[in-house]
Amino acid sequence: MALTKEDLLALSTMLDEKLEPIHNEINDVKAEVKGMKTEIAGIQTEIKGMKQRITAIELRIENELVRDISFIAENVIPAAKKYEREAEKIESMQADIDVMKGVLKEHSKILQNIS
Repeated sequence: MALTKEDLLALSTMLDEKLEPIHNEINDVKAEVKGMKTEIAGIQTEIKGMKQRITAIELRIENELVRDISFIAENVIPAAKKYEREAEKIESMQADIDVMKGVLKEHSKILQNIS
């Protein structure tokens, strides 16, 4: 049994009607994918910018902050050690001054009694 031209046209029309929702869904999916590609491109641009900022921060840490911290450590640590040594000397001198004050008071009393 051979199909006539009208049968084939009817089949084509039926297939078009059945496939139309699928074509519509495919077009919707394509539109969504296109939108996602645009969003992804925007995200990639943001990531590139963040990578550049991170690189700049890393370079600053490496070139400036590490150098500054080393400089501070080189100067503060010796100063702190010197302060510790001098603090002991100051305490010793204060004790000596306290003794000398006591002796002066005693001598002053003695001299007042003599006069």
